[in-house]
Amino acid sequence: MSLNNRIVSIVDDDPHIIFFHEALQSIPGIRIFTFTDPVFALEHFQVNDYAYVLGITKKDIPFESLRKNDTNECVHNR
Repeated sequence: MSLNNRIVSIVDDDPHIIFFHEALQSIPGIRIFTFTDPVFALEHFQVNDYAYVLGITKKDIPFESLRKNDTNECVHNR
């Protein structure tokens, strides 16, 4: 795996997760994805599992957020 193709994802139902993204973006060689939809995050992981080095999530994401919902989407990708 190339050093520039490593992925870190952050999953949180709070849209303010962008602050975590900003804190991590200074780490060279990784791409950071933040998600507010845990289903979308899981789908992203399943497609890109070979590149993941870390997934950060909170333990109390509300159960109702697991429903497929078109209004939830990837918040940020760099």
